[in-house]
Amino acid sequence: MSEQLIPIEQGNTDVMKKVMSSGSAFLPRLQFMSSSAKLCKGGKFPINHFAIIQSEDAVDCGETIDVIVLASRPKALDTNVPVAYHDPQLDDDGNFGGDFKDVVDRASKKDSGCMWGPEFLMYVPSTEQYVTFFMGSITARGDAPFLQAHLGQAITLEGREIVHTKKDRVTGQQVTYEYWSPRGIECETVVTPPDLEAVRTETTKFQNPPAPESDVASDDEAEATDRVQ
Repeated sequence: MSEQLIPIEQGNTDVMKKVMSSGSAFLPRLQFMSSSAKLCKGGKFPINHFAIIQSEDAVDCGETIDVIVLASRPKALDTNVPVAYHDPQLDDDGNFGGDFKDVVDRASKKDSGCMWGPEFLMYVPSTEQYVTFFMGSITARGDAPFLQAHLGQAITLEGREIVHTKKDRVTGQQVTYEYWSPRGIECETVVTPPDLEAVRTETTKFQNPPAPESDVASDDEAEATDRVQ
């Protein structure tokens, strides 16, 4: 069990369960660069490595990275605008509504440019940076509860290979698909936590974004979805 490094308030647990079940205005984002990422396709970045991305810069963090998970919030991202929604409303049956629901509905269609899921605020001890990490694909949402359960704790992020078999709609034959997705595992490294007052400041900004928040989304983030829907 990971050691609790930062005291954490859980926030709206009902909303976080829902989105996981199925600094400046923009902090750097941590992204898992699968083979579908534009930079990887162009041979400019190692496949299945993590990157810290800010503006046009992508810093290679390797195949694994140790982070401290500080906070979480819902996110529905339309990369076509781009715009992000962070305040979903749930009806009595636990279903999304409004603009958040519109992005969720469109995300189920291929090449829609829409994604949704939990977004985490993290601290990277090796670079002493605060970053966001969006788990907006089907597979990533399934792995997100591990991160939610480790709020205030250090974890290690790694990539894992997913092998999925489904029937081809045209030929009717079974086809095997392979792709990679990020997940969290227990951290075996001793890490130094950030200053608690700085954590409070960053967490407050993270959990109180503009509504709706215009977002800067690259082609890489738009393509970081599961290959099999």
